[in-house]
Amino acid sequence: MVRENVLIVGGGRTGEEASSLLESVGYRVSLIELSPKRCEELSEKSQNVTLFCGDSRLPSVLENAGVKTTDIFFALTNDDEANALCAILAKSYGVKQIFVRLRDEALMETCLKLGIENIINVPKIVAGIISMKLEGVDPLSVFTMLAGHVSIKIKSSKSLGGRIVKDIDMPHERRVLAIIRHGHLHHRKVIVPSEDEEIKENDEILFIQKRS
Repeated sequence: MVRENVLIVGGGRTGEEASSLLESVGYRVSLIELSPKRCEELSEKSQNVTLFCGDSRLPSVLENAGVKTTDIFFALTNDDEANALCAILAKSYGVKQIFVRLRDEALMETCLKLGIENIINVPKIVAGIISMKLEGVDPLSVFTMLAGHVSIKIKSSKSLGGRIVKDIDMPHERRVLAIIRHGHLHHRKVIVPSEDEEIKENDEILFIQKRS
C-alpha cells in the first residue's frame, strides 16, 4: 500500500492530535507551525512527523514542506484568514483533498466558490456530534478520516464540580470536546470549553479519545 502524503498547517492542539492520529494509521505526515517555541515543543513529542517552522501563507514555505507532492492538506490554525489563504494556495498547487478550518461565513463562501468543499466548522461539528449522541446515534461515522481510531464518551462530572478543564487528570490521548450544561426546565446548553472553563456539578463532559 502506498503511503499518502499529508501536510498540516497549524501546530496547535488540533494540528498536533490530527498529525499523531494520521501518522499512526499509516499516512506520511508533515506539519508547518509558525511559532519557533511551539515547533521546539512539537519536535520533542512528534518524532515521526516532519516539522517545518515558518509562515505557511508564503508559497516558499509551503513548497519547502512538500505541498507539490501532497495528497491531503489540512489548514488547522486558529486564524481563519490564514487558513483560507493556505487552502487556496494548496488548491493552486493541485492538491486534490483539502480540509480547511473556518468560522467566518464569508471565507467559507469564498472557499466553496473556489471548489474547496471540505470545510471544518468546529462548533457545528460539535453540535452535530452531541445531537447524534443524545439521540442515541453512534457519531463515529463522522470520523471516517481517522479510520475508527477515536471514541466518544459522555461522563457525569459530579466528582469534578468546581475544577477547571486543564486541571482534569486524564490520559494524554483524551481531550474534552464539549460540556453539556443542564439548566432549569430541562434546558441544555452546549459549551465548547477553553482550558480555563469551570466545570459545574451537574455538567456532562464529552470526551474524545484515541483508541488503544
